[in-house]
Amino acid sequence: MKNQKGVTLIALVVMIIIILVIATITTYSGVNTLQESKEKKLIVELEMVQHAALEIYTKYKTVGIESYLVGEELTKEQIPTIYFNFLNSTAFLTTAKKDEKYYLLNEEVLEEIGITNSSHTYIVNYGSGEVMNYDVQETASGKLLYMSNDFKAFE
Repeated sequence: MKNQKGVTLIALVVMIIIILVIATITTYSGVNTLQESKEKKLIVELEMVQHAALEIYTKYKTVGIESYLVGEELTKEQIPTIYFNFLNSTAFLTTAKKDEKYYLLNEEVLEEIGITNSSHTYIVNYGSGEVMNYDVQETASGKLLYMSNDFKAFE
């Protein structure tokens, strides 16, 4: 027999398996990082909407002009049921003040109040500082996208 040089079939198969394992780990890590990034974006956007809503509420309380409270007024039936445990039930009474009610802020209204590049719609209650994501109620990891002045469901 001659002295043969080269890669054996077994060595080639082992190298392919190692490369596949590394590729799988890298892909999983990348997908996980992408998911975490989307989740953080949702939470940051929720916080931005709350800050804007609180600023609007402060202007409203200072000047008293109801037109500052922007958005479409909502009924209880229009709010996703996942948020019912958090809702202020007095907001739906006929005697509720304008700043106690829930409002829907779509992309157009969000741009009007200075939040650009948002692809979601939000529900706000100016008086209580509550903010909810109307389009995506939970993140992929199950965190509820709701916050008020004293509570953040996603933490």
